[in-house]
Amino acid sequence: MSGTASSSSSTHSRGRSASPAWSPTQSSQRCSRRSVVRTTEKSVVFRVRTQEQISSGRGTSNGSSQHKTLYLTQSENTRGTDDAEVHEILTELYGEVERKKQWLSREEQTFQRGQDRLDSLQREHDALLRNLDQCERRRKERVRIQKMLRGPQAESEDYDSDVGGSSSESDCSSHKQHRRRSGSHHRRPRRDGAKKERKRLRRFQSDVSLRFQLLQSECQRSDLQVEKLMVDLRREYADSCLFGNSLNF
Repeated sequence: MSGTASSSSSTHSRGRSASPAWSPTQSSQRCSRRSVVRTTEKSVVFRVRTQEQISSGRGTSNGSSQHKTLYLTQSENTRGTDDAEVHEILTELYGEVERKKQWLSREEQTFQRGQDRLDSLQREHDALLRNLDQCERRRKERVRIQKMLRGPQAESEDYDSDVGGSSSESDCSSHKQHRRRSGSHHRRPRRDGAKKERKRLRRFQSDVSLRFQLLQSECQRSDLQVEKLMVDLRREYADSCLFGNSLNF
């Protein structure tokens, strides 16, 4: 009877010793991974994922793994401190946003002024190009008129030289030969026609010279206007560069 009791007690003790238990070696074999996640309330949540694999004492079979997730929050004092820090950070962020908005509005105003200045300069450039085209056309007209003036002048000079030579020859022949009076009377209508032609050419020359003077005065006036516009444009541009004023034309 006592033998059976001792044997049962020994087997019970062996069963206890064979049952799995938590040991430092098994706790050192745990594989844990921790991740820290920040929320908008500046609270810190620690997630501890522990995976344990417990083997049996005798090595016959493997046990099932257990998953545990622990959520730890901060204390009330730390939470109050974090709320103050969050309020300060939000205040700084709002101030930075307002400064960025003001800077953006200033940049938009500067861009608009630059766009207006560019448009005004483009209009001024177009006006200057039109004036330049007009001056070029007037210059070509002046050159053409000068060529026209040189043409009648050269022709009139050649014709005067021819008429002068013929008249001198007729005078010499009249002095030498008194019988050729009919020839001298025949040359008189030609001389009268030359005088009329010279008068007509002189009138044409005076008319053309008057037109040329008018065109020249108009060209000078347009050149003065262009120079004045250029001076005004330079002054406006200098003022806009110095004081940031918009160009007005």
